[in-house]
Parts: sequence; C-alpha cells; structure tokens
Amino acid sequence: MDYAANVLGTYLSQRLATRYTGVILSIGRDHYTRGDLARVGCYHFLAAQTLSAILPEHVDVADTRDLYEHVSPSDLMVKRVGAIAVAVLGAAFEARGLGGKHPLGSWFERHNLDTTVDTLKQHHKSAAESGPAAPTRKRPRRR
Repeated sequence: MDYAANVLGTYLSQRLATRYTGVILSIGRDHYTRGDLARVGCYHFLAAQTLSAILPEHVDVADTRDLYEHVSPSDLMVKRVGAIAVAVLGAAFEARGLGGKHPLGSWFERHNLDTTVDTLKQHHKSAAESGPAAPTRKRPRRR
C-alpha cells in the first residue's frame, strides 16, 4: 500500500507503514504481524492484541508450538478471551504449520476436549463462582 508522505504527512505515513509491519501478536518468542495473520485469513487484530496482553499473565510458553502442545484450551478460559481470541490462536497455529488442515480442532482433540469455547467459558465461570465465598462484612453497631 502506498502511504504517500507528501499527501498524508511524514508522521502519519510512517505510522501507518509501521502499523502494518509491526508485531500484533506475541506468543513466547514467536511474533506475528497483521500480514502474517492476514495470509491465513485472520483479520481479528483487536483480539490478537488482547491475546498478546493476556497470554504472558496466564501461561508461560516458549513459543507457539509449546502453547499448542502443552497448554489446554480450558487453561485459557479467562476474562477477555473468547471464541474470537481462540480463533486467532488457530490462525497462529496455521501460520506456524501446526495441527494439519484443522489446527484449532486438532488442538482441542490433542487435549481431549470435545466441546465448544462457549461451553468451556461457562464451566470456567461456574467454577469461579462456586469457589470460596468472600467473607461478609458486618455493619458497625450504633451506640
């Protein structure tokens, strides 16, 4: 794409150019740009940015292959990670050549899951809600 500096201005043309070539998804030492994800038909760039922010907080993986082989999809059912974010992970698997023709389905099969992301989220939510109840605070007495 032509980001004509004489039309858009130098700052904006450079900013747009680096936005396309810059890293949008990081999984361990693997980095993906918008172009990398677009080559496999993934255009959910906001979900990719969200994954980049959330993955390091919840899993410690070396790269995409490590995530594919050792992290179960149920381990990623946290706030802000839903079906679209999982689809972005599937695109990352496809970009790295993991999982054959159906990388997302084979990731679920690899971890013995025969369910949908929505069902996993519901189980995660109900497990979190049924955990230990927070202590209730008594109202101070009036004297």
